[in-house]
Amino acid sequence: MELEKFTIQNMKSDFVELGILIQDMLLQCHKSLTTSDLHEMKNIHEVERIFVQQSKIFDEKCLQYLACKQPFAKDLRIIHALIKLNRDFKMISEYIIKIFNKSLELMNTSYEMRKNELSRMCKHLQNQLQFILEQLYSENTQKVKAVLNDFFVQSGCNTLHDEVIQQSLAENWLHIPVLLNIFYCLERIAEYYHHFSLVIIDLYADT
Repeated sequence: MELEKFTIQNMKSDFVELGILIQDMLLQCHKSLTTSDLHEMKNIHEVERIFVQQSKIFDEKCLQYLACKQPFAKDLRIIHALIKLNRDFKMISEYIIKIFNKSLELMNTSYEMRKNELSRMCKHLQNQLQFILEQLYSENTQKVKAVLNDFFVQSGCNTLHDEVIQQSLAENWLHIPVLLNIFYCLERIAEYYHHFSLVIIDLYADT
């Protein structure tokens, strides 16, 4: 990369591009829970492959930025934060793949209502990430605080968890472990979002 392209805004733009790939993966999870037609879905594993590749390149760019620019104060904090958040993205991508794979096991089962609720959570996480990325890029610490008070996924998973356990006592429990695994992954992603929000608030607290 040319030296003049090593700017904080460019680095944040690259990070946003990674976030867009994560959003695409969440969209595929949403589709996998709302349709039984595999042809309507992209190859989520291809999106994941691109993400892994771009994530590695982003880490290298961050290190190059530190070496070439030797930033101080705020710029240094931003680069360190982006490296940390990229690491979180890698974990989120793994959880998304687990959700996708597990959702395929629910196709053509009697859990259509549960699948619809889970798909809404995936869509909610997709929209929340869009919001977080916008706030990171614009350095807005006020609106991102709303994410810290958003427990839609956690409360939804808790409610569904209790309902599914009760249902398993009376009905076929074959797919209960699959549902519980999806709940777990959704909750972990929501926790990472809260962490993202705290990082952004801390990062721009003095601006």
